Parts: sequence; C-alpha cells; structure tokens
Amino acid sequence: MPAALDVATDNPTPENVERYLLLQKIALDRSEQFSEMVAMVSTGHPELDEGRRRPWQDTFAKQMEKAAEDSKREVLTELFKRNALIMFVDKNCASCGLMGDNFYRMQETHGLVWQAISMDGTVLPPEMKIKQSFDAGLAANLGVGNGGAVFLASPPNTYIPVTWNATGGAEIADRILMVARRAGLVTSEDFSRTQAVNPRVSEAEPIQGDSMPDILQRADDFLRNNALHITARKEADQ
Repeated sequence: MPAALDVATDNPTPENVERYLLLQKIALDRSEQFSEMVAMVSTGHPELDEGRRRPWQDTFAKQMEKAAEDSKREVLTELFKRNALIMFVDKNCASCGLMGDNFYRMQETHGLVWQAISMDGTVLPPEMKIKQSFDAGLAANLGVGNGGAVFLASPPNTYIPVTWNATGGAEIADRILMVARRAGLVTSEDFSRTQAVNPRVSEAEPIQGDSMPDILQRADDFLRNNALHITARKEADQ
C-alpha cells in the first residue's frame, strides 16, 4: 500500500489511483474481519472479556462508580484518622483559594485534617476553619518553590508529595489514594475498592531478574538525585 500510494501520488492516473483504492479496500475489509473475530473470541472469555472488569452498559457502570465513590470516602476517612494534608500557599497561587475550598468540603465529608503553610504571609479566608502557619524552612526542605504544592503528612515526620501545583478536588482525592497506597498507608485491597473497575483476572506477573544490567546500574547512579524510587531503593540496599 505505501508503494501504491507513492505511485498514485506522483502519477495520479486512473489506473494508479484505482490500484491504491482497491488495496485500501482489501486492507479495510481484512481489518473489519479481524475486529469481528476479536469480538467473537473475547466475548464471554474468562480473561479476555473486558466487560468482566467494567460493565459495558452505562447503567451498570454508573452503579460501579457509585460503589467506588462510597468506598473512596470510607478509605479516605480512615486514612485521615492518622494522617493529614499540608498545602503551601503564596500570593502567586491564584487557585489556592479554590483548592482550600475543596479541602474544606473534604473536611466535612471525609474528616480531612489539613493545614495551610504560607510561604510569604498570604493566608486563606478564616471561614475555612483550618490551621494556618508561616513557613519556617519546611518548603525549602521539601523542595517547594511555589504555592499549590500539597503533601500527605504521616507521623512522625514523613511528607509524601501529592501534587506540586493547583489540582482539582476529584483529582486530588485520587492522587492522595495513589500515594498513600505507594507508601503503604492504604492496603492494595482497600485501594482496589476505590476503583470503578474490577481487579485484573489474568495471572500476568512482573518478571523478576536476578541482577540489573550494568548499563542500568550506571544510569541509576546518574539519575539518583532526581528519581525518588531509585533513591529509596539505593538507600534500602545500603
């Protein structure tokens, strides 16, 4: 087809164009046959039928989404019994007030405990009823250079980055769950309950190599200062 297209483009005679269009029609027909067979094979298959993970019909999918939202509220409420959020604010963060309003609502619905830390004296409206303080070096220690950064604070002195910029309410909740799972503050089972999709049914597991290729070990050493997971793994190995 590429060769026929080149010929038809350079010399668009009826014969050359017809040749390309006929080849294109055959290719489209074969693609349609393939798609039909994919549907035939995957429908009802215990591992290939994606409807098993998430219903195709919108009514059932919305029921799953509602159940996931209910579970998300439960998991976050439990998480916030032992952990809190901190948000850095400054005068250049035009969206910090909106973020604070989102957190205020989460405070009412999820029992969120949070604190705003001002980097330049800017404060959020008092009606948000939150604890506010002025930065005493924490921003620099965490690498925060602008308002809108949010961290999940876990006792006694662990700060886990959730976002580095202004982020909406629904997304911030998903990010909190993601980083909490990564840090072991939320179990894999509880995290799965918050997702509007059933767990995978295949048995595909990561391939565990015995050793890291030398070139990747050198890459890790080069990238260590910028890679959170590489740094954590290196420190654990030591």
